Amino acid sequence: MKRKILLILSISFALLSCNDFLEEIPRHQWEMSVAVSTYAGAEQAVNGIYGASLLTDNLNGKLNLAYCDRSGLTKRDAMEYNFTHKTSMEWNFTGPWYDLYDGINSCNIAITQIPNVPDNAFPTATTKNELIGEARLLRAWFNSMVLLNYACWWAEDASPYGIIYRSEPSNLANVHQPRITVGDSWKYIFDDLDFAIANMSDNFATNRRVSKIFAKGLKARLLLIRGVNQNIDKYLTDALDLIDECIAALPAAGIAMQADMAKHFEESWDSKENIFVRYLNEGKRGAYNGAGTTTLNTIWAYLGTSTSSATQAEAACGLQYGLDWMQADPRWYIATGKAKGPASYNSSQEKWTWTKIYRKGEYWGKQAPVDDKYATYYMRVPELYIMKAELLARTGASKADAIAPINEMRAKRTNPVLDPLPTPANDQEMWDMIFQEYVKELILENGCEWFASLRIKKNGVTYMEHMKEGSGYVFDGTILQWPIPAQEMNNNKMMAGMQNPGQE
Repeated sequence: MKRKILLILSISFALLSCNDFLEEIPRHQWEMSVAVSTYAGAEQAVNGIYGASLLTDNLNGKLNLAYCDRSGLTKRDAMEYNFTHKTSMEWNFTGPWYDLYDGINSCNIAITQIPNVPDNAFPTATTKNELIGEARLLRAWFNSMVLLNYACWWAEDASPYGIIYRSEPSNLANVHQPRITVGDSWKYIFDDLDFAIANMSDNFATNRRVSKIFAKGLKARLLLIRGVNQNIDKYLTDALDLIDECIAALPAAGIAMQADMAKHFEESWDSKENIFVRYLNEGKRGAYNGAGTTTLNTIWAYLGTSTSSATQAEAACGLQYGLDWMQADPRWYIATGKAKGPASYNSSQEKWTWTKIYRKGEYWGKQAPVDDKYATYYMRVPELYIMKAELLARTGASKADAIAPINEMRAKRTNPVLDPLPTPANDQEMWDMIFQEYVKELILENGCEWFASLRIKKNGVTYMEHMKEGSGYVFDGTILQWPIPAQEMNNNKMMAGMQNPGQE
């Protein structure tokens, strides 16, 4: 990672208010021995992790657009849709790699340096491990995205094509690191999650940073992916237990389904429905700042219907599959809407698009009423209920019991009113209901639709294959990830010959 080598072990911190730490670019470079020697330094070490990777679009809207294309629901980018990534087109997938490892490096600084702060410097006996747990949870999250996007995550444990695991701050002595096995990749991620769950506070402070509830929900999400892929029943039962713990903890945390779905998206990061959400402070209205590719591609290249006279019921919003059942669902009329371009040069024409993830931007957002909110929903309450339904279906529950969590979720909405789903007549109908609920509720938010399209089957094949039938796509179950960027392959001496198979 040539451009990411840290010549001097240093850490970036800003002396920020609690409202600013997530979105400000760190303004000072402090040596670690100076920065992380006090409780305030330990806090700032963890706060700085959020700004290390989450400011750009790479781990937010851009990644979620790619997930949706991969699933077959949309086809903005044929390379994503068909998994024909070439290293000559690295602009498409190098950004997330570097942002992820920037984030991991920031985590490692906090994880390795906070233990050096004297215990008596912290306000309580548990504060030190709570901060370390937060940093390890963020490292687990970043590493899981490396695994699920750049490694052969679907392979057996012995496969050598796992992640490049970094547990120390980067320097000239340790920048060259090999890949570890897929099994070890999963193990290190789960180890970090388990430490976070054991040590983070039970109190939920804000959805703008990670929490114990998010740790449990993320672990359940990953156990579901791995459990189905490797046919490990215990992963599924463990995931179900974690989901139940999350749901039980919601009332005390002040987290709840927003009865008015439209209000949830209007409130953006302030909605109580969010478990963990991306936050940007006031003044971030640039067409590329924060909303970036999401806003521009969503409105102009991806999901829009160009004719302003088209009705919302006629708008496709980029869907290649499922438009009939999406338009029949009342959430369609809240998740989509008319919007103008975010920059002054493309602000004149309105298009139908996914306004739930739209940010008005540098031009339109400055018009009254001023709009400055744009969120990426890393996890919100409905996902817990839909995952619970899927896990119940996979662990032997009846069809009625499996659908019950989805109906519980739907009953919590008053705008729009969502009628309860009937008891499925057969297994395929049950799986159709579960898959469609992922899409109707969570499309373009955090990749749920992509991973569900690989787990859930339709007519004997994965939903991903089913949705791409007739498109010319040829399914290859060994290429479900991006190649590792050429710069890493060329500069990391321990990576020779270790590009993902089929992506050399």
